[in-house]
Amino acid sequence: MYRFICAFLALFFVTPCWVKASPQDPLIVYIRDSFYEKWHTLLEKGLPNPVRFIRLPNSALMARLRMEGNDTKAHVVLGIDSCYMAELKELDLVAPSQIDPSLYALPVPWDKDFVPFCYGYIGLLYDTQSVVRPPRTWKEVAALQEKSVVMPNPLTSTVGMVFLEALLQKRLALKITTFQEKLRATPKGLSEAFGLFATGKAPLAVAYTTSAVHRQEQYKNTRLKPLVFKEHPFLAYAAFVTRGGAARTDTKRFLERLVSPAVQQHVYKIDHMYPVTREARIAAGLDQNEPQALVPISNFTAADQKTLAHAWRELTTR
Repeated sequence: MYRFICAFLALFFVTPCWVKASPQDPLIVYIRDSFYEKWHTLLEKGLPNPVRFIRLPNSALMARLRMEGNDTKAHVVLGIDSCYMAELKELDLVAPSQIDPSLYALPVPWDKDFVPFCYGYIGLLYDTQSVVRPPRTWKEVAALQEKSVVMPNPLTSTVGMVFLEALLQKRLALKITTFQEKLRATPKGLSEAFGLFATGKAPLAVAYTTSAVHRQEQYKNTRLKPLVFKEHPFLAYAAFVTRGGAARTDTKRFLERLVSPAVQQHVYKIDHMYPVTREARIAAGLDQNEPQALVPISNFTAADQKTLAHAWRELTTR
């Protein structure tokens, strides 16, 4: 009787070799809040394990990574600004991506441990009904009438911060003090700035050179056009695998999906930015008249942000 009970219990509790193993824990992805709404459904398709997206406000994503360090729960981070890549490497948070760099093509030198998702050029958009003779160079921007530009606040917007840094470092032929005199408003983020511009509150706005596409496609508004000069600040959004996610096989699958044709073909339609694959750019008609990017990519640390914030406050309180 004793032997019978032992045999029964062994059959009951021991998992047979033909029973499929339980699925791996969910892939944890820290994602830029603005990316989640647009992309999470498309990005999690076809992956072997469920994806747990942790949404973070755009301004909080980098702060969270600095605070957690290598104790972060994230396996993958998506939506990081290219200007923070150098700091992330210094913090030793980034594992090798194992993604073939030939799968994407960028107009600037790129750290292959990061996988780019989309990129754009920061410049000025103008209203063709308000600006009869649009400037052709950054020097001509200085001749614009007073208080004619809206710009996202550099204290809360990466677009504003990168543009401010380019002016302060004299990478553009436009003095920061001269440009500051042209500012009409500096709302919190790019969406707010573009909204003021699109509703006629100012004839020009600091934004991506491709931002007018949204108004053209969604609202059939063809009044808004980009000013494309030879040089523009460059900004990309990227993903990377953390040290804690390096041992998982699904992290590579997730990054491969980011640069796959199934996803990249939608970048221009959804985000109105440049796809990172040449094929997707050609399909969207973006392979011609692309601005010349400023090289190298801007690199910011927490200390750099404080310096820029101080410089901005000094400019706006004069």
